[in-house]
Amino acid sequence: RFVPSMGVSDFPRGASSAVSGAPYVSDAPVGSSSADPGASSSKGVLANDVLLQSFWDLASPDATTRMQGARTLLDQLRSSRTVPRGPFQALTYSAKRLVRGLASSRDGARLGFVVALTQVLSEFTELSVQEVLDLIQSTLALSKSDKDKDYKEVLFGRVFAYSAIVRSGRLDTKSKASADKQELNVVANQLVACAYAKPYVSEMSFQSLLALCEGMHPDTFTSAILPPLATHLAKKPEEWSPDLLSFAVRVEQVFPSQFHPASMCSWPDKTGLVAKDNFTTMLPILHATTANLPHVHGLWGTIIMHPKMVTKGQPTLLHEFWDTVVEKDLLAVTEGSSFTRRTALLVFELILNRIPGPQIQHFLSRKFFSLFFAAFCNTANQQHNSAAHLAADALERFLQAHPDARVPTVMCFLQREGRLIVPRLQIQPFIHKLIDTFGEDERRTLFDFLCAQFHSSTLSSVIGHKNTDASEKDTEENDEKPTKKQRSSSAIDTSEFSSILEEADHDSPEARERRLVQLRQWIITTIATIAIQDFKQGTVQHEGLILDVLRFFFFHAFYVAKAPSKSPAREKAKAKAKANGKPATDDIADLAAGSATMTPKISEDIRGAMSERFFSVLSTVSALHSSGASASRSGSLAGRMVSGEFWAYHLCQFSRSLYQHARAPSATIALVEEEAPETREARDLLNDRITAVKSAKAAGDESHVLARQAFELLFSHMALQLMADPPTVMEVAEDLWLCYENMSKPKKTPAKGKGKGKSKATDIPPAEESQPVDVLVDSLLALLAKPSSLIRNVVTRVFKSFTSQMTAETLQHIIHVAQNTHNNIADEDDEDEVEEDHDHDSEDDDTSDDDEEDEEMPSADEEEEEEEEQEGVDGIDEDGEESDDDTMNPTDEEMMDYDKKAATFFKHMKQEQRQKKERKQQTLHFRARVLELLTIFFKHEDSSPLAIDMLSPLLLAIKASDNVVLTTKLEQALDAVYRVRDIPSQAIHARADAMHDMIKGMFKQVDKAGKKSGQICSA
Repeated sequence: RFVPSMGVSDFPRGASSAVSGAPYVSDAPVGSSSADPGASSSKGVLANDVLLQSFWDLASPDATTRMQGARTLLDQLRSSRTVPRGPFQALTYSAKRLVRGLASSRDGARLGFVVALTQVLSEFTELSVQEVLDLIQSTLALSKSDKDKDYKEVLFGRVFAYSAIVRSGRLDTKSKASADKQELNVVANQLVACAYAKPYVSEMSFQSLLALCEGMHPDTFTSAILPPLATHLAKKPEEWSPDLLSFAVRVEQVFPSQFHPASMCSWPDKTGLVAKDNFTTMLPILHATTANLPHVHGLWGTIIMHPKMVTKGQPTLLHEFWDTVVEKDLLAVTEGSSFTRRTALLVFELILNRIPGPQIQHFLSRKFFSLFFAAFCNTANQQHNSAAHLAADALERFLQAHPDARVPTVMCFLQREGRLIVPRLQIQPFIHKLIDTFGEDERRTLFDFLCAQFHSSTLSSVIGHKNTDASEKDTEENDEKPTKKQRSSSAIDTSEFSSILEEADHDSPEARERRLVQLRQWIITTIATIAIQDFKQGTVQHEGLILDVLRFFFFHAFYVAKAPSKSPAREKAKAKAKANGKPATDDIADLAAGSATMTPKISEDIRGAMSERFFSVLSTVSALHSSGASASRSGSLAGRMVSGEFWAYHLCQFSRSLYQHARAPSATIALVEEEAPETREARDLLNDRITAVKSAKAAGDESHVLARQAFELLFSHMALQLMADPPTVMEVAEDLWLCYENMSKPKKTPAKGKGKGKSKATDIPPAEESQPVDVLVDSLLALLAKPSSLIRNVVTRVFKSFTSQMTAETLQHIIHVAQNTHNNIADEDDEDEVEEDHDHDSEDDDTSDDDEEDEEMPSADEEEEEEEEQEGVDGIDEDGEESDDDTMNPTDEEMMDYDKKAATFFKHMKQEQRQKKERKQQTLHFRARVLELLTIFFKHEDSSPLAIDMLSPLLLAIKASDNVVLTTKLEQALDAVYRVRDIPSQAIHARADAMHDMIKGMFKQVDKAGKKSGQICSA
């Protein structure tokens, strides 16, 4: 039988058999003679299967198994103390096996064996350090004759072995006269020798040497550590290795008086290694660490975390380090700069852990952003992973810990040298994510900044201008784009960095204006994002900010400033308010002053975007409550502010103020487009009616109060919509006002004995009598067909306020509208097709001479065309002479003109087909929205007897429906009918006969319903 063993003496000296990838195994049977001196004393140890298994566990790739193997080994060694000569045999065997196992590269052998050896040395003082040193020299001896792989494994084993001795704490380094001074000298010399043997063990050798220096007496440091390093410290600084410099920077802080004389003689600044004048000397050393990826070399962290880098909260020396090392070296466009640029991203991540919050602006330079943007936006870029990690983890963590750095960071993302830029699409979600963490003050600061940039007085101040200063010219020369050769050799292309100021000085005025339009579009989008991020919690968190955003959008969408408005009284009032710590805002004057200085003026596209964003934000905020608004004040209608007013009403008053200001004799603002007299009259009427509805007393029950609030909301939104779409508003405004007047009249109560006093939901009014609710529903359906999503949402909310007043005829009318709209559109399409067919037939008839009437009465144009065609066919000109061949064949210009006309014709036909398709799609959406009102009704009126009356109409509509979308909407309404409960018994008895007739009709329809018969049976 064979047993695992690592203490065999016949293993070749200096060449580790662990290279084969398995723990050391002896093929000598137990009890056989062996050349190993410890073989005879190990018979008892080899019989311990638990101890032997622990060595196999130490080599496991699983960390938990390795740790359990180390605990088992220690337990076995402790238990061996009770056996005569047990500790000596177990320790001797274990030490041999552990030391030799450090040269094994199998799985996790080296990690497990170094942990076990460290613990054994720390706990069992019976095993002397000298014995372990002897084992290292005998079993892990280095030889130049070894193969490269064997030499590498043995070298790693030696470093791990000396590291285990250091970390076990067995070397006394605190006393001046150490008893183990000789052993200390051996370990220090061997670690230095290993550090300079091969580069791949240099960093870990110096780390172990640094651990040896912790708590060391200064005299011991001078006598044991400095001598083996003296030769290397005496070299020129450029010849120092990165690991030696990292070690020197750390040791200098602990032993300044002992270390300086031996190491600082060749450095420019003799006061210390970490100094401004020494950073340039460090460049070659630091640049040599860039190949240490994917991890950044420990030297960077050692220097960045040095106490001198940040003094009294000011990272002055850290700024110098960044400018000298990162900006001028790592971010320079050089051959093979891929590793250096990626190192720059990792170094920035280290700096985030060191600097105060607001100081981040200094490190977000133009060169760094060029690297960061290109790496973040290009997944194929070699620096992408580092940049993504930096953006998603390090930078977000930093901004969460330093709220005062959020605004400066976003500002750095949005501008360069005082000029605004447009970030690329890939980076915009990250910027919006940063904005999401902002508080009210931070959002306000960013909003004011973007507004100021939007109102920039000149084009050059926004897009860029030529530098006249000599230093700025030098900067521009250094920031030139890399050549094609440099870009091909570099992993990053800085030309991908998209900004408004790129090549702005060389653009034509038209191109510069297009860039400005792009810039203003992006500002509008970002301001809207600031507002939308405020609604994440389902309420309006910062009411004042949202109001300013809406006012900003509304003003620039519909008004324009005539001239700057500055008055001494206004400036004095603002200064006084600022001195008292109060906000000084004159909305109209401030907006007019900013808009008056804009050059060039706002284009139609920008105004359209402003209008779209205004109604989009208003639509969102109208469905929410402000934070702090009480439910009692808000009622069942959302969209109220803390004061209890609707957002739409407040903005309607702002619009009214703007309009009055624009009509004043000394007005500084004006409407973008002059209003028609009808529009002006409609505006005045709406304002008067909003005032009347607002001032009306809240009389009646809760439903009447809710109806009045619904009319207030509806009229307010229509007054705002009048600015964008006057025809839509004027079409239904008068009908809605008549509905409001009729619904506001007090209802006459019937006398006793002259009526049963049924509820509105039960009564069925006469067909000839026009009910106000029917007129209201017709008006709401007309608004529902409009393209404005805001108006459609308002219609839905207003409809919910009048569900208690609906009748069966009104609900059936809704179904009829949905079906009739489809029929009208189908008829129009059929008419178009008939006209097209008729045109084709007419052309055929003209060609075949079948239609004599058309031939008898041709038009003037047709006569000319016929004459020209006949002349061309006969080859005879006006004089009756034969025409030349050139006149018979069309010229190139004529053919090109013909091609243009043909292309225009086909483009027009394609556009008509697209419009026809869009019209059908819009019609389908309108019908679906109309049917959704039925579902809304039955969900709100869950005990209405109208559910009985609507069963049959809904079933018939489902049977007649030929569209999947509409069928689904009808089925949803029918499902809502099934959920109606607690219908009053009086209403059921009143409908008994109608219900029997309905059931009989349903049974007759079952056989004819086909696949939909199941729905009829359920009903």
